[in-house]
Amino acid sequence: MKTTLLALFFLTCIFELSSCSAVYKIRKKEDSAYLHLEVQPKTAIVYIDDELYGELSSFRNGIIGCRPGLRRVEIRAEGYESEKFDLDLHSGEELTLTLNLISMLDFKKAYDDEDPRAPKKRTFLKKTKP
Repeated sequence: MKTTLLALFFLTCIFELSSCSAVYKIRKKEDSAYLHLEVQPKTAIVYIDDELYGELSSFRNGIIGCRPGLRRVEIRAEGYESEKFDLDLHSGEELTLTLNLISMLDFKKAYDDEDPRAPKKRTFLKKTKP
């Protein structure tokens, strides 16, 4: 009796687990492109194709998985000048974007005074295939 109940329990577990795999599609690494964002400030908000993805600090190591293809990436932060990029992301590729957003105060000062010491925006793109 105990053996029969145990066997029935295991069969039920196997049935439940097999039915779950039919419901969820497991995404392979090759089906996604990856955007590695190294952005200052860390409180920046990320939008891809006008869809809110979240605050940069909420992504592990600043890496975001998304669909391959042409993507419009926008980085916003309160008190900073927003930046937009049109990127062509390929399947299985990781693109690193390094960016320092310019504070609105520094941005205004750079245009008002044309001060050569005003902070400059630094943007770097690097593509890697895993």
